[in-house]
Amino acid sequence: MINQLGKRVLAIIFSYTGIDLFGKLIFVCKDWNEAIKNSKVYHEAMLYEICKPNWDKLEIPINKRVLIPEFSKNKTWPEIFKMKHKIVFAKDGNSFYEGSFDENNKYHGQGIIYKKKDGVIYIGNFEHGLVTGFGKRIYPDMSYYEGNFLNSKRQGYGVLYLHEVGVYTGNFENDLRSGYGIMKYDNGSTYEGDFESDMTNGLGTFKSGNNYIYTGEWYNNTRCGYGTLIHKGSIYEGEWSGNQSYGYGCVTLKNGSRYTGQFTGAGWTGNGIFDWYDGRKYTGKFNAGDHHGLGELTFPNNIGYVLGDFKNNKPDGLGIVNFKSNHTYCGEFKNGDRDGKGALYNSKKKRYFKGNFERNQIKGDGIYYMENQTIEGQFNDGFLISTDLDVGKVDKDILLRNEYDDN
Repeated sequence: MINQLGKRVLAIIFSYTGIDLFGKLIFVCKDWNEAIKNSKVYHEAMLYEICKPNWDKLEIPINKRVLIPEFSKNKTWPEIFKMKHKIVFAKDGNSFYEGSFDENNKYHGQGIIYKKKDGVIYIGNFEHGLVTGFGKRIYPDMSYYEGNFLNSKRQGYGVLYLHEVGVYTGNFENDLRSGYGIMKYDNGSTYEGDFESDMTNGLGTFKSGNNYIYTGEWYNNTRCGYGTLIHKGSIYEGEWSGNQSYGYGCVTLKNGSRYTGQFTGAGWTGNGIFDWYDGRKYTGKFNAGDHHGLGELTFPNNIGYVLGDFKNNKPDGLGIVNFKSNHTYCGEFKNGDRDGKGALYNSKKKRYFKGNFERNQIKGDGIYYMENQTIEGQFNDGFLISTDLDVGKVDKDILLRNEYDDN
């Protein structure tokens, strides 16, 4: 029934406006019957004509005019109004209705309505003047809705085809997408879950074509609350706000490394723990994904640790380095190197240096303590100036070898 009515309303509308279904101009004759013939859409049995002699004398509401079916044009006006099926035009030509009426002359049953002002066409069921029941509404941008209506609004289950956007299948409430539904976008992305007030609200899953899957909570079309994101092999599980990981969460990278801690819009920021796939572990402050602030870096198999200030993933400021080889450094760091005032201690050999360091080398003023001997003076590259005593070997034994680099 709807498909047949759809063909008829398009034929009448395009004939009425002077354009046929193929977008070609047609000649709208003074005789309605001939105009419809020119549209090349109607079968002869569907033809209608206007009773022109009485057109301006019809005793009907001032905002309506009636097109009378051919088989009833000899009936009186009271008889015509008692008929269940009529065709009605608004006086200003901005609306059109074809279909059934109730006893109060209101749209009722199956019908078609076209509002030229907003370009909307509805084909389906009416109840006492209101769009109610199953029907199809076509919008001027070529979008359309097919499903249930209540009091002229989309209500209940339906399918909404959004032109050049995608297709929504699911529940409607008060003309808006609300409840459970599935939105399939033209670019291949999909959302399946809860809607409220025409937006994603509640629990849902969004998938895109580039291995991007988010499952969790939504608020007003944004990821907000708790959810899990899988993207290019990495997995984030935790809190969200404004489409960004925000709050506490955990991300596992494709290589097996993992960060657990605080997130902001700038990434890993705040307190957290990063575990490398090779056994290294950093616990402390982060900023925009980097080790930044007070923290501790440990190495696998109890090889050693670095404790102190970090900047851009490297020790920077005051810190302590201790390795299994019984070497310990306590002092200043700069860009990952021992640089500034510090002390170097070899617990196994009972040797100790206190003084100045530059780029991991003993350089400048210092005191070197050995068994039963103390040397004080100026040092350069681990050697006491003007003497052959080599203290550089002790220093080379405990070089960090950049093991704290994030690689």
